Amino acid sequence: MSFDDLPAEIRAFSEDERATVVVDVEGLVVYMTPPAEKLLGVDAEDMVGEFVELLVPAKKRWGH
Repeated sequence: MSFDDLPAEIRAFSEDERATVVVDVEGLVVYMTPPAEKLLGVDAEDMVGEFVELLVPAKKRWGH
C-alpha cells in the first residue's frame, strides 16, 4: 500500500512534527512520521506491515 492509498486521516499525520506511529487493529504498523523514524532508529519502509511489538524492547515485547 502506498502513502496515497492511506485514508486522509492517516495522511494528515505527515504534516505533524511529533513522533507518531499509526497501527491497525491487528497491531501492524500502517504509517510512521519521520520524527518517529528518527526517535526509534528505524526506517518506516521496513516497519510498515510489521507488528508494532518489534518497536518494543525484546525483554518486554510480547507482554506489553
